[in-house]
Amino acid sequence: MSTVVHLRWDSSSAGPSRNDKQSCVYDAYIPDPLGGRSFMLDGQVAADISDAEAAISRLNAQATSLVDTEALAR
Repeated sequence: MSTVVHLRWDSSSAGPSRNDKQSCVYDAYIPDPLGGRSFMLDGQVAADISDAEAAISRLNAQATSLVDTEALAR
C-alpha cells in the first residue's frame, strides 16, 4: 500500500549555495509497486499509447538536428 514517509536530508558542504547546504525535513511519497500487476487497456487507449511511442521514437531519432530541446524537456 502506498504511504508517505517523513525523512530528513542532512546538509553537505558540497552544495553550490547556502540554501543548498541547509538540512531539512521533507515528506516522500512511496507508491504501490507495479510489478506483477496486469493492466487491461481498451483498444483506443492501446492505439493512443502506440501512437505516442512512435512519436517519441521519431523525436529521439531527430533530436540531434534540434538546436535547443530545453522547451521540450520542461
